[in-house]
Amino acid sequence: MRGLAILLGVWASLVVGTSYAKTETITLLDKGEPFEGLTFHDGLLWVGKSRKEFNSHYSLEAYKGDTLLGSVTFPHSAAFVYPYSTHSVLVVGTGHTPNLTHYTLVENKNGKLSAKTKVVPVDAWARTWIGSHNGREYFTDPGGNPNDTAMSKDFSLAAQTFFTISPSSRPRYLPVRLRLPLGGIKVGSVFYVYNAESIGDARSNLYQLNPQTNKLTPVFANFQNKISSVIHIASSGLLAMTAEGAGDLLFVDEKTLKEVGRMNVGQSPRSVAAYGKCLIIGNRDERNVVAVNTSNPLAPTVVGELAVDLSVSEFRVMDKVAVDLHSGQIYARSNYACNAFAQACNDDWNRIITFKGDVAQQIASECAP
Repeated sequence: MRGLAILLGVWASLVVGTSYAKTETITLLDKGEPFEGLTFHDGLLWVGKSRKEFNSHYSLEAYKGDTLLGSVTFPHSAAFVYPYSTHSVLVVGTGHTPNLTHYTLVENKNGKLSAKTKVVPVDAWARTWIGSHNGREYFTDPGGNPNDTAMSKDFSLAAQTFFTISPSSRPRYLPVRLRLPLGGIKVGSVFYVYNAESIGDARSNLYQLNPQTNKLTPVFANFQNKISSVIHIASSGLLAMTAEGAGDLLFVDEKTLKEVGRMNVGQSPRSVAAYGKCLIIGNRDERNVVAVNTSNPLAPTVVGELAVDLSVSEFRVMDKVAVDLHSGQIYARSNYACNAFAQACNDDWNRIITFKGDVAQQIASECAP
């Protein structure tokens, strides 16, 4: 368990012990799985899976509790999976034939899954989806607009890296320039996106993007150390994000865009999910989960910590967490692509797990809405 201290407005944490939790495997993933497709939505756990053979389809599986409800296939990777409408999720990834990006809407109709796929034309490349606005989907394209004539005249310009598209239209890039946007969310009528300054560069920032004015506003005056996820806490009007390189959870007031505090939650906080009063943070390299109660946003408290009881050869890294919004059951995903040229690739180190036992139940109880 972690204890907290408040010092000059900065929240600090101290590790005083670790609770190893009993884990159960929901499903195995391919040994070469490089993607993080996982979310909980519409009462289901949605799991993206890569193909095991070069010319086979990718798939998305839906689990009710710990039981497989159904699956669908589509001709592109399930790199990212997002809640979409009440009964559907959006999956984005890259296809094999054609070698273009796609997005698929998967709908749950009384336990039966159906899918509709849209191919993104060659003049755009969708990496992550950040939301919908006025009937169009908004995506990031870290590579930038290939038809941006201004960049051909001034190589110092940042690329146009956001585009919109609808099922019946071609991509349209926004006149907004930002280096390497990596992900984001929509809150109300605006987007919040985080970036990296360059490939392999830990410097990043959070930005507010207004789709009406195409205005991009940086949140932090100085670069942060590798922002890797962001979430909205509606009850307190705060944005929370993980700074993976610093081991911190940061809080920003969405109205003032001012930082109101930060706390250390481990060495490599990669992803964050919300459940009731809490945020559930997954530390990638430590392979543990930290639950932070944010019901009092000026004094958040860590209420529990779960460490994976599996070896590294069974669960390599914790790249993504998700939470059952009804029961508080926590799920985690390991996706670490085995390099067949450098190692034997015998270990099943990629899988979806869930946590069991007293500490997991305590967290669910403490955090329940």
